[in-house]
Amino acid sequence: MASFPLLTILLTLAICFLLAEFIAGKIKINKPLSYLLVGFVASELFTRHGIDILLRADNFSTLTFQGILPLILFEMTLSMVKARRVELLKCAGLSVYLFAVFVPVASVIVYFLMDRPFDFPPMAALLSIAVIAAVEPACSRLSFTRVKLSNPIRSQIEVETVISDALAAVLFSFVLIYVTSGLDTDELGGNLTFAFLKLILGGLLLGAALGYLSTLAVKICRSAPSYLVLTFTLAYGSYFLAEAVLGASGVVAVLAAGVVFRLKLAKAPSFKSIKNSWHNIGYFADAWLFLLLGMTFTLEMFTERYLAMLILIFALIAGKCIAGISGYWLFKPYRGEVAAGPMANSIVLGNYNGALAVALVLSLPVELSYWWTTQAMVFGVVLYSLVIQLPLFNFINRLYK
Repeated sequence: MASFPLLTILLTLAICFLLAEFIAGKIKINKPLSYLLVGFVASELFTRHGIDILLRADNFSTLTFQGILPLILFEMTLSMVKARRVELLKCAGLSVYLFAVFVPVASVIVYFLMDRPFDFPPMAALLSIAVIAAVEPACSRLSFTRVKLSNPIRSQIEVETVISDALAAVLFSFVLIYVTSGLDTDELGGNLTFAFLKLILGGLLLGAALGYLSTLAVKICRSAPSYLVLTFTLAYGSYFLAEAVLGASGVVAVLAAGVVFRLKLAKAPSFKSIKNSWHNIGYFADAWLFLLLGMTFTLEMFTERYLAMLILIFALIAGKCIAGISGYWLFKPYRGEVAAGPMANSIVLGNYNGALAVALVLSLPVELSYWWTTQAMVFGVVLYSLVIQLPLFNFINRLYK
């Protein structure tokens, strides 16, 4: 009998999507958690009854990075709330500060609490933090379904999502190059510097160039389908050229292309049509990503690595609080625009971890002695984000209404 792996996966996801939408509407839980739970239960039922839906860790990473993430990242840049460029620059400055403080603080906490210098070295701690520094792209929409946020707060969350995902993807690739190389530090130094610059600058320049060229190509489009095909080509093309041709960061390239495309065409008559088309695309891509995420969870990693999970969750909370509270007081221009409480809440709890973090950790080579521990730790953080962090963020925001 012929095998249809792609069709099998797509049909499974479609059925699970309808069920998750029904459950989220009836029980009133947040949609990311509903998708994840349905994906997990479906996967467990299939496994117990010997049904193989042909989903593996390797093709999960392929589906996520090459199939779904370019769509989510590109749509996220199109759906960002309108704001003055000065406001966006303020948000960007705060976001870079939050990332720069969170990563070293959380890495130190993880390393010392794990207290296993040989089994879990400093680079393993940095690698685990680089993964959870990649926040969920869907947060800019799915976390707003329960609470309406003011524009300054939403701008901060959206800009932080873009910058955190770009920097986390580059840091993860950079650290992975270091830990998987067999060269000594002196010989590797120059190669690492070049690799870092190529990852971030290569993706940034390529994405910006393609985004600008696409704004010129829009002028020859005469219908909604042609707009859609052009933007699909931009999203997937920027990712493919960055990863496969330049060896740069595809995540950075897609984000740069989307931001440039949006900035150049925000006032064009065709932009509204493009944005509306991508809204539904992004919604389905978000949902399918969380369904796939639920299907990769296993009970064993929670029973065998629960202490490591708790350590990473504590490092996440401590790092976010230290970076968030200090960042809020350091960037005082916000204080005249929004109340202190809602902005501090958005900085500390506004972005959560999801399928992007899981996709990164699933790409860890099994040759690393700590790959299984790191994977379990990240899965625990994702579950914490959806079960505790996201509902808490929405609850606190309701208190300020």
